[in-house]
Amino acid sequence: NYNNNIASYINNKRELLKQKQIKDKEKLDETVKALQWKETRRRDLESSILTQRLINHKKDMNHSLSLERLIKPETSLHPSALILKRPGYEATSAALRGNHLMNLAHDSSASQKVISTPLTTIHNFEEF
Repeated sequence: NYNNNIASYINNKRELLKQKQIKDKEKLDETVKALQWKETRRRDLESSILTQRLINHKKDMNHSLSLERLIKPETSLHPSALILKRPGYEATSAALRGNHLMNLAHDSSASQKVISTPLTTIHNFEEF
């Protein structure tokens, strides 16, 4: 009788512990799923922002290039303001946006650098 009470007490404790562990596992799974979805949404947002930014850069660049094509050549000793470039033209012009992005990807001295090798470099397969 005493042994049966002890055994039922131990089995009862085991069942309670098993139920608690199941609940804890469910809570943990919910937390992990929430974190995964949060990260997925963050990545999707970053990707859509980057895509839209590239679309805007391309649109600005094409517009700027089409405006530059419309400028008529001048044969004057003192060129007009249409021909003269402003001081920060090379660094900030939308017409040169493609060059800016390429330099950002390949220039190791850029402040926001993304260093990558050009696609046109020759691979040396003997190194590996």
